[in-house]
Amino acid sequence: MKYKAGLLSLLFIIIFISGCSSGRTDELTVGTTGQMARYTQIDGEGHPEGFEIDIWNEIGRRMGKTVRFRMGTLTGLWGMLDSGSLDSIANPTAATKEREEKYLFTAPYDYDPYVLVTAESGEPFSDEGIQSFQGRSVCVAAGTNLSLVLDRWNESHGNPVKTGYLDDQSVLLPAVMNGTYDAAFMLRSGAEIAARDLHMDIHIHPSRIPVLPAVFAFRKDGRGRDLSVQVSRILQDMKNDGTLRQMSVKWFGTDLTVPPPEGVSQ
Repeated sequence: MKYKAGLLSLLFIIIFISGCSSGRTDELTVGTTGQMARYTQIDGEGHPEGFEIDIWNEIGRRMGKTVRFRMGTLTGLWGMLDSGSLDSIANPTAATKEREEKYLFTAPYDYDPYVLVTAESGEPFSDEGIQSFQGRSVCVAAGTNLSLVLDRWNESHGNPVKTGYLDDQSVLLPAVMNGTYDAAFMLRSGAEIAARDLHMDIHIHPSRIPVLPAVFAFRKDGRGRDLSVQVSRILQDMKNDGTLRQMSVKWFGTDLTVPPPEGVSQ
C-alpha cells in the first residue's frame, strides 16, 4: 500500500508540474507588464491589451494555439522565461549581444524612434539630438530597451549625460514636469500619446540615436527553437499581408513596422 501511495504521490507531482509549465502543445504562455501605453496596457476589465497583445493573439490564431498572458515586472518576466514558466515576453525586447548568448530571437517587427521629452515651461533645448543634453539629467525606465540604448550611447561618448533609472514608464514624465530631471528618454509613440491624449505641456525632441528594433525572445531549448522559427515565419507573413501595419496604425496612428530615418542600430 505504501508503495502504491508513493507512486500516486509521484504521479500527482508530475501532473502538477506539467500543468504549471509552458510546455503544453496547445497553449502559448506569454508574459507582459501591462505598463507600456498602447504596447501592453490593462483594459477596464483588468485584461491586457495593446499592440503586443494583438500580435501574440494573432500568432496564436495562426498556430492554432490558445495564448495565455501572465503579468509581472520586466525583471520578473525574464526570470519566468528562464525557468520555463513562459514561452516569450510581450514587451518590446532588444537582441543585445549579451542576450544573444542566452536567448533566441525573431526577426525585428517594431522600430519606434527614441525621443527626449522636456517640460514646456522648462529650459529650451535644440533639436540637434541627445548631444544637446550633455551635462544634463535624463531619466529612463530601468531594465528596458531604452535604458540599454541610452547606456550604450552614453558609455561610447564618455558619459556626458547624467542618467537616472526609474521604476517604470509611467513615472518618467512626472519626474520631468516636477523638475527632478531635465528630460525623459522615451519612445516617440509614448511621448506623442502624452502630448495628444493626456494634453501634457511637453516638448518632444528627436534623439538622433539609431533604433534598436524590437524582437521576441525564446529560451535556447527544443521548444524555444521550434517556437522562434514558427513565430518568425508568422511575423514575416503578417508583415507581408499588411496585418502588422494595420495593428500599428490601430494603436499608434502610424506604421512603426518599418525602419525610421534615424536608421537601425547594429
